[in-house]
Amino acid sequence: MERGYRTKMVQERFRHFTIQYKETDLWIGVDPESYDNALEDFVLERVRYLRTEIEDYAKRDKRFFFALSPY
Repeated sequence: MERGYRTKMVQERFRHFTIQYKETDLWIGVDPESYDNALEDFVLERVRYLRTEIEDYAKRDKRFFFALSPY
């Protein structure tokens, strides 16, 4: 899916990258001096870890994914 708002952001100010995993779709911008290729790997691994935490919780609480408000 194209995210039009992403192309409208100031491109010179940040170094952008995307992380996609299952339904998670992140567009991240960092100042160019702080960017490192390892940052993309780190973020992807964190997303995978946190998704696993959520999915494991949902296996224990079947209502979790279907709740439309906190309970």
